[in-house]
Amino acid sequence: MSSTRRLQQPLALAALTAFLAAGCVPLGEAVDPPDAEATSGQAQDESPEGGEGVETVDDGSGESEAGGAQGDAEPADHEEDAEDAEDAEDAEKDPSSDADDHPPVVAEASIWDHTAAELVDVQVSVYPLVRDSHDGEDYLAARIDFELADGSGRFDLEAALTSPDTDPTEIRLVDTEALDVQAPLMVSDGELSLLPVQMEYDIVFPGDVATWTGFYEDLGVESSAVLVPYFGLLEDVAVLYPEDLDAQVLESYLLVEDLGFDPVRVLPRTYPADVYRERDGGDVSIRDDDGQATLTMASDVLFDVDEHDLDDDADVALQAAAEELERLDGGELFIVGHTDDVLDEDHNQALSERRAESVHDRLDELTDLSAFEITVEGRNFQEPVADNEIDEGRAQNRRVELLFELPELEDLTDLQQIGEPADPEGPVGTAGEVLEVTAEDGRAAEVAVEEVYRLDNLLVGRLSVEITQNAEGHDTSGQLAWPFSFGDDGLREERESLGEGGQVDAVTLLIGDSRVFPLEMSGRGWITGVDDDGEFLQVDLPWYSPLADRYFGGGHDAVEGTRGVVTVLWPLVSSEEVTIDVPVETEYEDREGFDPWRFEDVPVVDGLQRSEADADKDED
Repeated sequence: MSSTRRLQQPLALAALTAFLAAGCVPLGEAVDPPDAEATSGQAQDESPEGGEGVETVDDGSGESEAGGAQGDAEPADHEEDAEDAEDAEDAEKDPSSDADDHPPVVAEASIWDHTAAELVDVQVSVYPLVRDSHDGEDYLAARIDFELADGSGRFDLEAALTSPDTDPTEIRLVDTEALDVQAPLMVSDGELSLLPVQMEYDIVFPGDVATWTGFYEDLGVESSAVLVPYFGLLEDVAVLYPEDLDAQVLESYLLVEDLGFDPVRVLPRTYPADVYRERDGGDVSIRDDDGQATLTMASDVLFDVDEHDLDDDADVALQAAAEELERLDGGELFIVGHTDDVLDEDHNQALSERRAESVHDRLDELTDLSAFEITVEGRNFQEPVADNEIDEGRAQNRRVELLFELPELEDLTDLQQIGEPADPEGPVGTAGEVLEVTAEDGRAAEVAVEEVYRLDNLLVGRLSVEITQNAEGHDTSGQLAWPFSFGDDGLREERESLGEGGQVDAVTLLIGDSRVFPLEMSGRGWITGVDDDGEFLQVDLPWYSPLADRYFGGGHDAVEGTRGVVTVLWPLVSSEEVTIDVPVETEYEDREGFDPWRFEDVPVVDGLQRSEADADKDED
């Protein structure tokens, strides 16, 4: 995967000619599920969101077919290119000279350069999203610039923006009120599934301004937040019409008409942010998918194998389920039994029905269900959530679910009234303190909470990490994300491993006896290509992806001294303080071999207060 070199003109049609000559993000053959480890070289894995990165073909000369030096080494004529760019500035409009009423949202971050083993200061400028249309459909064109803030060092932009599908597409739009999340959209040219994104450089050197461009679905909003790896959630990015921008500025955007082909199909990748939480010790999980809740109890904690009579320990989970129902004012309630695909459909249909009825009968004894309109049914093995070819997958598919509606964008603070948090099992700190966290293999790191703040219907957390000790007998500590991650698990076919544990998915909130995980994008089916009609092909299994840094560290091995700051988005909690907890064992996944840790009494500030504090800091 490589991207085109810097262009001496705005990123419009000429840029796209080189981009398409290089090959516009073709999806490869269907190989592994989305949690498979990213492969090296030319091979690319699929993502549940689909697509692959911009790819050039190396002919052995160090030049790509699109022309230009490969991005992982500094080009020999780099200084000459920089001089040429300065000479061309008179003929081009400086992006920083946009009209005062449409400035970019600018932020800076200190990001670890794994090659030089040092921090570099990088500036990001997120320009207004521009409305674009094609064939009666509306889209948003995005443009983001990256440059070195102090003119020194180097910045591996490709690694920073790498997503689970190994492409530089890790820029997500977030509607902080409706909690809709968008990944760059996909298109089909009739033969391939493509991700029409462009990035000028893989590596940003002094004097470079590297522009990233991509497309999203237009949801009709007037502004959006943009989640950028390492920089966090950048707020209030305006959404404009083309006529609102200067013509020369508009030329620096990539529009649909610039693609050089007429898309046969367009796949928007917009998802409601799921709220996923677990009741501690109750073998109960609850997923809120846009107001439609699914409470899941594993059959293995309710029934013996191939039985429908509840076992002696079932009441722990059923009592937790009853307490969840008591939070509701009634409505429709579906109690649904599911099985694996061992034995035939008739047998499993009958078993799933009897199990659902057993759960209904016991819940009716534990709590008053009279306010609910109840449907009890079995769906045998027709709705798997995992692979029935492996034991772990079959165990996940054997379950009983309660399906019901939740209040729109509920505040989870009331969960404090249900139970108490489990006692900590590892080191505990408070805001302002630094915790040392460890792993069984000798790894150690220092973690701290930088800030937690409310933004509309979100809770946003920023946590820092520094590696202090490598694994015993090794000269690295593996992924930088290991203190925050459940790690890689090849059996987790309904979730992503995201590069051997690069995802920040284990940083949870404890509210009462509920464990609240980072918000997630989710869907059913991941893209494997297109058929003869250009329609997208999908594998029919669910996938989940955290609203946090998903490839933290960019796939590099972290050595002692490596550091960084992660961003995590949780659902709204209106309490003034929260408890942040990284566990070892959950129903979601386990962190075997890594020690747990916790921060208690972490203050939560309002987003407005945070902005005022930043303004005061700038004045000082």
